[in-house]
Amino acid sequence: MAKSTGIIISFKLSVLFILRCKYKDITLIFIFVVEKEMRNNSKNKITISALEELLSQAKSKQAIISIAHTCGDNGNPLLKLSLHEDANIAAKASWVFRAWAEMHPKEAKNSTEKVISVLQCSNLDPVLRNILGAVYDNGFPKKFEAIFIDICLGLILERNRAVAVHCNALGILIDLSKKHPALRIEVELALERSQIENTAAFSAQLKKLRKIAKPDQKSINKWNL
Repeated sequence: MAKSTGIIISFKLSVLFILRCKYKDITLIFIFVVEKEMRNNSKNKITISALEELLSQAKSKQAIISIAHTCGDNGNPLLKLSLHEDANIAAKASWVFRAWAEMHPKEAKNSTEKVISVLQCSNLDPVLRNILGAVYDNGFPKKFEAIFIDICLGLILERNRAVAVHCNALGILIDLSKKHPALRIEVELALERSQIENTAAFSAQLKKLRKIAKPDQKSINKWNL
């Protein structure tokens, strides 16, 4: 059933792709009309193949948001597709995930382990930017703090990453530094070592970091630095 549904949707998208040459943003019309067709009737979930087809056709922010709405309360297929071998689909899937996470912050936090897996496995700046952005916007359970510290410090040390990746990683570290002030020392050392280009966006994040009070020796000992 799921296979035949995917074939039908693939055919419709092929037709709509041709129609795009004449009609503006026909993909949005398609999303609206066949949203229910995209779902597995027994499990009420979007099939991966149908979602992949939609992502390949999405051309605008509005289309991205529309796709996010079709995912209901399950963002896991988007995380799976964020590791797609096609970089374009992976980037769009992560973009949709960020929009979806804003709609479903509680469910997004419940997907933290899969989010971490994407961050550890992907080497694409757009994917890292979007997934980190979702984490920065919505937070994560306390038990994952140490893992996110390691991930974000590691990305800060990769000097050639996109500015948005550095900014989102630093934003997460700043939020954690507010809870654990001694972490600021480690963040500043990482920034010094990486010598990241000081863009306007990055400077804004640095100002936030420097506003955090320097920890005393008791805090340093507690954080085990």
